[in-house]
Amino acid sequence: MNLMTGSNKTNVACAENIAPDPEGNIYITITAGDLNNNATGFYYLNALRIQQQ
Repeated sequence: MNLMTGSNKTNVACAENIAPDPEGNIYITITAGDLNNNATGFYYLNALRIQQQ
């Protein structure tokens, strides 16, 4: 899932159906997206909310 976060004030990316591994752990890996053309790979993480439903 890709989301352009620089200067973003309205778009949101949502991931659904995330489940823990057999030990009960959830790992979230955040990296630069496929469209990142910054020479150093710099990227923004605006906010992250984890919500149990």
